Amino acid sequence: MPDKNARFKQEMQPWSSIASYAKEVNLQEIDLKIFYYEAGFSQDQPLFMIHGLGDEADTWRHVLLPLAEEFHIFAIDLPGFGRSDQPDVDYTPQFMMKALLRFMDQLSIKSPILMGSSLGAILAHGIAIHQPELISKLILVGGGLLQNNARKDWGLRLMRLPIFGEWLYTRFRKDPKAAFASLRSVYHQIEHLPKDDRDFLFTRVNQRVWSDGQRRAYFSTLRKLIPWYKYIQENLPAA
Repeated sequence: MPDKNARFKQEMQPWSSIASYAKEVNLQEIDLKIFYYEAGFSQDQPLFMIHGLGDEADTWRHVLLPLAEEFHIFAIDLPGFGRSDQPDVDYTPQFMMKALLRFMDQLSIKSPILMGSSLGAILAHGIAIHQPELISKLILVGGGLLQNNARKDWGLRLMRLPIFGEWLYTRFRKDPKAAFASLRSVYHQIEHLPKDDRDFLFTRVNQRVWSDGQRRAYFSTLRKLIPWYKYIQENLPAA
């Protein structure tokens, strides 16, 4: 019998208009393969774009090329997500930031603008606080170390619960439409998006659901993030 979910178990493919900008690099010292997009001219100001939790670099698909007209763009899949390696490790904020800094160093990205969304904004903000000399500017989209909305999100609170969170996540494998509907919390009026976007997001969210590696990274990141986030917030005045 054909596997009706076979397409969700295949490797994620880039959004068509940015596919030719896809690259991979193996980060030395930490031995980690990172998938990323690079666009624009090397002489332009670097703009380093970091996606949110349970997402990947294609989240920037509609702004990547327009921004590349003025900036040298780098947009990565964070470790554990998308097409980057998904090792069985603790996905602490420190681990994520170390990978981001190693990526910058290995690709000789000097004084970039860091642009982060949600989790990406938290990580970018963390780098800016601890190593401000490495960046030039900071753009925070829907997140950062000063906001508290994520801690009030009941969906995230339920996902943090051991065993129960994994059960909630995995049950989407039985209902691809429910997996797509879960995106309503992060996409405004998702049903009004163009059909190409809806089809892309439907496939993409279900590919995440069927990826054991991304599931592991999602829960590890979420559960390691909250205590670190709280600690950093309490120490922001002194940072």
